[in-house]
Amino acid sequence: MNPLSNETKGYALAFVGVVVFALTLPITRWVVRADDIDSLSPLFITVCRAAIAGLCGLTYLYWQKALVLPRQRGNGLAGALVVSALGTALAFPLFLGLGLAQAPSVQAAVVTGFMPICTAVFASLYFRQKQPLKFWLCALTGFLLIVAFSAYKGLGVLRLADVFLVLAVVTGAVGYISGVKVSSIMPASHAISWILVISLPFTIPATIWLWPSTPISLAHAAGLGYLGVFSMWLGFFAWYKGLVLGGTMRVSQVQLLQPFVALILSAWLLGESLELGTIVFALALILTVLASKRVSK
Repeated sequence: MNPLSNETKGYALAFVGVVVFALTLPITRWVVRADDIDSLSPLFITVCRAAIAGLCGLTYLYWQKALVLPRQRGNGLAGALVVSALGTALAFPLFLGLGLAQAPSVQAAVVTGFMPICTAVFASLYFRQKQPLKFWLCALTGFLLIVAFSAYKGLGVLRLADVFLVLAVVTGAVGYISGVKVSSIMPASHAISWILVISLPFTIPATIWLWPSTPISLAHAAGLGYLGVFSMWLGFFAWYKGLVLGGTMRVSQVQLLQPFVALILSAWLLGESLELGTIVFALALILTVLASKRVSK
């Protein structure tokens, strides 16, 4: 039996990461949905999942003997860590939770599919990369698709939940760009863990302060555990390892599958309606993302 090539292993690990991230949407929707009397508040879920992930990261850094940040003058490491933590560990999950408290998971699956373009836009601005006109037309097309889809789901009206989902995409993209800077200074696994660890002085006290007065069900506790351990921590290990093994340019294309995986999981786990219009918008957005990748520098 021939051993798997590094490229095949890379694709497999990246797909595992995509599935882990895609599951974040239906699980978050399940624990925050407004029509469930046992639901948890988006703010509590945000700080609790970040605290769980931060403790995992702290344990990992201790095991790796990497509890001291590298000292390099002028690299802006501290600022990049803070911005990435604010974006990816706090703002993104908070806005996602606020949006999913009212909007179905299938809607979030389509809206968050805009994140690759949004991230590329902020990367171009941050790193001062001059992009061709076709790239900016793709970015504008993607944004208009999100607005049109949100209006379509809201029967012609944009709702507060739509704004929250877009804010989740924007803040997540900003956080990812700062995370790239951190990853250029230390290994990706250390960067992920440090971004979460520096949030602990806030997330642990906030978790204790916001702890619900009623007992958390075992099922919701399991959901929180998944969001903290897998969505915010281990999923990135699989994703970045896949990129390293298979090559970033090739393997990163697997991310295009994430909206469809999230749609399927949302329909399967939550019984949400998967309308033809939703699938059409998702496909149009994915094609726009693919086009933007091909024309970007």
